[in-house]
Amino acid sequence: MTTAPDGFTRVATVEATGSTNADLTRLADSEPEAWPHLSVLSARHQFAGRGRSGREWVVEPYTALTASIVLRPSLAPADLSWLPQVVCLAVVRALGDLGARARAKWPNDVVLDDAGEELEGWERMRKVSGSLVEATPSGAIVVGIGVDVAPGSAPVPWAVSLQEAGVDATPDDVLAAIGRHLPGLVARLEEASGDAASSGLADEVAAVTATLGKDISAALPDGSTLLGRAESLNADGGLVVRLQDGTTREIVSGDVTTVRLTL
Repeated sequence: MTTAPDGFTRVATVEATGSTNADLTRLADSEPEAWPHLSVLSARHQFAGRGRSGREWVVEPYTALTASIVLRPSLAPADLSWLPQVVCLAVVRALGDLGARARAKWPNDVVLDDAGEELEGWERMRKVSGSLVEATPSGAIVVGIGVDVAPGSAPVPWAVSLQEAGVDATPDDVLAAIGRHLPGLVARLEEASGDAASSGLADEVAAVTATLGKDISAALPDGSTLLGRAESLNADGGLVVRLQDGTTREIVSGDVTTVRLTL
């Protein structure tokens, strides 16, 4: 157990585990009083982490922030559609506090600008963080956040660690910075009954989302691919894409990379 940074109610740290999200999903329901709203389970080494669509995420020990956060917001499930984008906004602002030029990549990644040579599908951006939002059987929300901090934590060409990008920070520094932003953003979403537009959160998310205004290829969950220009975010936080025939389509999930199109 460690002292909780500002904003969090509890932070428990273990040396190693398979998945903090899997552990906290179980603990949040079996021991709800011990894991209140804004409590955190972090691991120095996570060896069986999961990303979106069940992808495996494994990094070298002690090189990344691997943490999961329990949220028990006073919102109905239908009012939580903006939560993944709000989490990304919190991470973007936290990394900005530490000196990183971070932006969001729809739907649940954070990237650093000008962090590498031109790379197909990524331009000069590189992924530094990903998040995963899941509901427990009882209805609590578990938010898993991974941030690449040191060399060895970014095992793919389109990723980079903070230290490789010239930002001197530790996993604990990153978690503390997230704690300064996430609670307030979640509270604003609650106060607006999930309405990101009226709370101002929709505009704030859009302002930091690097995907908007770019020509993209989106690999959709059904196996199809969508080509077009990412124009805006809809009322639920989905991506509005203008297709090459001039029509628009709204998507709620997908793996997005940049392309060059003639629209």
